[in-house]
Amino acid sequence: MKKILFLILVTTLLISINAEAKIWRVNNTAGVTADATSLTILFDGINNLPSNPEAANGDTIHVEPSATQYSFPTINKQVVIIGNGYFLGGAGSNPGLQENTETSKIGGFRFASGSAGTRILGIQTTAGNDFASGYSGVVNIAFEKCLIASTPLAMVAANSYTGISFRKCFITASFSVSPASLNDFVMENCIMEVASGSTVITPTTGSNIVIRNNIFRTLNGFIDFNFSEAYVANNLVLTGRSHTYVNCNIKNNIFSFNQTGVTTGPLSVNGNNLVGQSVASVIVNSGTTDGKFQLAAGSPAIGGGVDISGFKPDCGAFGSSDLYKLSGIPGVPSIYSLTVPASVPLGSPTMNVTFSTRNNN
Repeated sequence: MKKILFLILVTTLLISINAEAKIWRVNNTAGVTADATSLTILFDGINNLPSNPEAANGDTIHVEPSATQYSFPTINKQVVIIGNGYFLGGAGSNPGLQENTETSKIGGFRFASGSAGTRILGIQTTAGNDFASGYSGVVNIAFEKCLIASTPLAMVAANSYTGISFRKCFITASFSVSPASLNDFVMENCIMEVASGSTVITPTTGSNIVIRNNIFRTLNGFIDFNFSEAYVANNLVLTGRSHTYVNCNIKNNIFSFNQTGVTTGPLSVNGNNLVGQSVASVIVNSGTTDGKFQLAAGSPAIGGGVDISGFKPDCGAFGSSDLYKLSGIPGVPSIYSLTVPASVPLGSPTMNVTFSTRNNN
């Protein structure tokens, strides 16, 4: 009987905690009613809203698309922040995915004590992400389906970090981090297309660093990739240079240039890598900004990944069981088509509105 009462109390407590979590609407567009006009307001510790003025642990924040960029917040709570996706309108976009083709643009995020467990989805960052002074250790920060146009996440060289992930993101900025220690770091199913620069992930010590099913490409000149203490598998490295790997496990990658220090051979054998492959033979290389990275017909990346219990996934961001999603559409329902009459006939009490929605899970 005591056990039953204990279970009832625990269940009641969990329901109570869940019921208190809030979903916030943030919108800085003039004339739109929302909970707040900026993210900064929800984390500044000032009671500047009439009710629940501050975000709390477990809250979800919807940053609604806007033509105006949102300010750079310091995150000090464990929250989920969701945006509208990217590449939704204009040249190189994927049409028909969102009715509102504006994006949820934020200068960047600064993560402070209390933010561990925060997830960022469907957001476009423009000015870089980093950690507040003195904050390191077990940070547990996750970016998913984001467009990252500046520093993905700066780290202090003398510090140690645990629990950082980038999944299904489109990254257009160089990534260079060399902390004292980096653990449980994951970059999976991302596309990194940069003008020039280096991607350097070289901690002094590290564990559980996974670089898997990504696509790396440069637009101008060369880009260097330096990894250490990492598991590097199923990637497409479409840059013309030999890269540096220290204490890495390198399996089933495809390179557009010959590499030193890697095992080469057919990808039907786990641990082999293909080198000297042309970009045109690997990806379609035409179409939308991110759609062009889908695999070409007959690509050696098809079924070329590391064997998992008899299943061989494709290499690249569109391979694996949790593949890259065009335009970073978050896994929540969205309206992708909306028809509203320009006017209502005089004396009519109703109007017909047609909208189409889909579940993006």
